[in-house]
Amino acid sequence: ESLDPDGMGIEAFLDVKVPIETDTPTAEAFRTGTPVHIRDWEDVPDDRFPTSVMRTWGRRSSLSVPLTRNRVAVGVINFSRDEPGGYSEEELALLKAFADQAAIAVNNARLLAEIEERNTDLSESLELQTASSEVLQLISANPGDLTVVLEGIIPRAANLCEAETGLLWLKHDDELRCTAEVSGQGVSFIGFTQDAREKTTFSVSARRGMPVFNEDILPVVTGTDLEERSLGAGVRSLVTIPLFHEDEWIGNINLGRREVRPFDEKQAKILQAFADQASIAVANARLFNDLDESLALQTATSEVLRLISAHPGDLTTVLNGIVERAATLCDASFGNLMLKYGDILRFEAVTSGLGAEEFVGMEFVVDDGNVNTTAARTREIVAVDDFHELAPELAARFPFLRSWATVALFNERTWIGNLIIGRDEVRPFDANDLKNLQAFADQASIAVANAQLFNDLDAALERQTAMTDVLEAVGTARTDIQPVLDRVVDHAQRLCADTNAIVQLRELDVFVAAAAGPASQLDPDFDNAARRDPGRNTTTGELYATGQPVHIRDWDLEPSERFADSTARASGLRSLLSLPLRRHDEVIGAFSFARESPGGFSDSEVSLLRAFTDQASIAVNNARLLSEIEERNTELSESLELQTATSEVLRLISANPGELTVVLEGIISRAAALCEAEAGLLWIRHGDELRCEAEVNQTASFLGSTTTTAGRRSESARLQEPMFEDDILPRMIESG
Repeated sequence: ESLDPDGMGIEAFLDVKVPIETDTPTAEAFRTGTPVHIRDWEDVPDDRFPTSVMRTWGRRSSLSVPLTRNRVAVGVINFSRDEPGGYSEEELALLKAFADQAAIAVNNARLLAEIEERNTDLSESLELQTASSEVLQLISANPGDLTVVLEGIIPRAANLCEAETGLLWLKHDDELRCTAEVSGQGVSFIGFTQDAREKTTFSVSARRGMPVFNEDILPVVTGTDLEERSLGAGVRSLVTIPLFHEDEWIGNINLGRREVRPFDEKQAKILQAFADQASIAVANARLFNDLDESLALQTATSEVLRLISAHPGDLTTVLNGIVERAATLCDASFGNLMLKYGDILRFEAVTSGLGAEEFVGMEFVVDDGNVNTTAARTREIVAVDDFHELAPELAARFPFLRSWATVALFNERTWIGNLIIGRDEVRPFDANDLKNLQAFADQASIAVANAQLFNDLDAALERQTAMTDVLEAVGTARTDIQPVLDRVVDHAQRLCADTNAIVQLRELDVFVAAAAGPASQLDPDFDNAARRDPGRNTTTGELYATGQPVHIRDWDLEPSERFADSTARASGLRSLLSLPLRRHDEVIGAFSFARESPGGFSDSEVSLLRAFTDQASIAVNNARLLSEIEERNTELSESLELQTATSEVLRLISANPGELTVVLEGIISRAAALCEAEAGLLWIRHGDELRCEAEVNQTASFLGSTTTTAGRRSESARLQEPMFEDDILPRMIESG
């Protein structure tokens, strides 16, 4: 239940008719069959949706989600918030999932009501219910095994529709591939493909969004790729139905008979029910497998971070671990990693097998025509479908090099190497593989930078001890970087005499002081929360604008107008060094050092302070990466909870096809649990009344209670969107 700002009851919205052509988000979602997402109503022009109550009530964001069946909208669910920003991708997926569940429940109830009204044969109805229940149980029991589910759907559909043959096709890009079948003639279509762009019964049914009946398929297939197989299978009469997920055509299902005996509309309707279940199975399998892939990437990333932390100076061990994990996660036959030394690229790490060991230690001169150079110049992954076509002269030497991809590694703006994965067959890498490859390349860049920084300081024992201390802090800091920054500041001031130090992190265009020495004169008012908008006329502002270090050897020799707003200059300091903290090419903060004496900092000191700055950058970047992983873990947990609730509702629907009350009670209880609600009611309209059909956690039962359609519930129905009330008690007392 939801209320408008004027206190109208939901009953006022019930039975209110809204013309489909009305210029509102609800009507547009219904007409187009796609969600209408308004992230901020204040950004919407006045002439768009001028009559929407969202404007009248001052809502800031809204979402209208259509309820669709067979690509035809039958209703709309509306959501709105008082704050701008709209809904996240996870919230969109959750709300679409509940919309799908509601549509399924309503459609199943309507279907059963129609069956009862037509007084169809009880045995056929029971067979359909049994088959549907069995399929839903298959979907629930095999969420990631699509083949098992589809192989269970096609024979049940053929049996109920009195068909001798059945084929289920799934669409992959511009190709339809037979994935499941039932046939008794020994002719198999499994793996057979059709061009989805050609005009066939498949594409025609998808374009029309309805069944296509062929009384006799023989004249249609004559002269096509299907002629030989169709004749071998003996198929004559055929019915074809498209599969859709939301608005995307994802495949077809067709049934055939070995005699000219056309299928009727009733059988097409039964087949449509199985097609809907096949679409749900495909969508469930995709979601399940996407979650598996995300978990696999998180696990591999976590393992790499542990390698970097455990082997800060052992670059070979870390790079070998990165290459092995990248090849495994991207389903590659091999992988290798090259580092750049001047104008030379040298292979430093490879996976085992397929002759890849031949690459270890191999060097070649960098040239502009090389794909690795192209990846570095464009800062984009370069994917090659077939290496033998790109370089046929090397095919005999490297027979296992077919499809492959390369991504450049960078340390700040410097190209330092490439990470490569490949396959021993022509099977190009997809977008998800390339995304994972980029993630491993980022980890490799951090590892190289870590190792270089660690080993460069090996000559100075005191500096090495300090660096180890910082690295240990980085390894254990996770999302709490304050101890790391405090240690970095402490070591910098201890190893560089008479130095004041401060670390500032950038949030948007504002710098936040994050750590400083006990006597820092760079920011006398530093209180661990001070925010500074440095402006271009300060050293920090200049560093942010240019991304380059700022080194002032003597403030007294600088023109008075240069960095006139600098705190360091106003504090009477004589020299200053400000270094950028980076994430790739982005400046994420500043590490500044100052002295009361002129002369600046020596090359050795600059090198050391750069090292500490790089460690601070790694700590900040690692913390951000781990925070993103933790956020993703939370999202995965919520997605799994939604999957569980969805599976439970599907089992309820399949187990109680004629018991709408049981299904509705299951839906309201699971919706309340997922939305952290303490109670819930579900009302169904009967003429001019609303009757409570299901409830959860009510101290006083509302079951069977009725109310008129002239209250706040009807207002929500009229607007076709949810309504919210912070405190319902005053209105209940007022209404008696």
